[in-house]
Amino acid sequence: MKKAFVSIFAALALTGAAFAQEDEYEVVEYEEVVEEVPAQPAAAPARTYTTTSTAKAAPAKSSSDKPFFGIGLDVIKAINGSGYLNFVFNLNPSIALTGIFGLSHHGETTVEANSVKQDMGDDYTAIHIGAGFDYYLPSNLSPFSVGGEFIFNRFKEDNCAIDFNFLAGVHANLAKNLVLSGKAGLNMEYQWSTELVEGGENGYEYDVSRFDWGIAYKVYLTWFVF
Repeated sequence: MKKAFVSIFAALALTGAAFAQEDEYEVVEYEEVVEEVPAQPAAAPARTYTTTSTAKAAPAKSSSDKPFFGIGLDVIKAINGSGYLNFVFNLNPSIALTGIFGLSHHGETTVEANSVKQDMGDDYTAIHIGAGFDYYLPSNLSPFSVGGEFIFNRFKEDNCAIDFNFLAGVHANLAKNLVLSGKAGLNMEYQWSTELVEGGENGYEYDVSRFDWGIAYKVYLTWFVF
């Protein structure tokens, strides 16, 4: 009896152990895996602009400061019957170059006496070609210049002259782009010609030349086109 009881007790103990084993939970350990996210590159610093105040440079002097090209008339020559035109080029505010061109015709002289007319044969067409320059000096008053002119004059094939003028002048604006210039100075002129003395076989030629100088005065009216 005692053995049977021990056997039953042992069987119950084994059965309880089996049930106890079935009731055990399997514990799974989870490792927390933290994935390292690559670090984001640091944001680039915002661009900062430094404003530097630069002083405005004074405008450079150039030919655009005043009109560049003008057409002028020698007023005194025009009154005396010689048409002189000046073509003025303002290279810059200080220097101007001038091209000079003149054209005039002297008609033939006719002499009449006792109803008899005689032509003297003294007609000619004169051409004048030259160049000039003006240098404008700094002035708080009216523009003032010094300069010179060189003019070649051809009256006939055998009658010519060269003029050298050294002039100082003042200039005044009568209206926009219209300038009146008065000049005075020294004139030197060299003339030469060949004269023919008719006399058939005894006719001959002779050369004449002379040098003159004196005070020169001129008045120009110039309209600047652009």
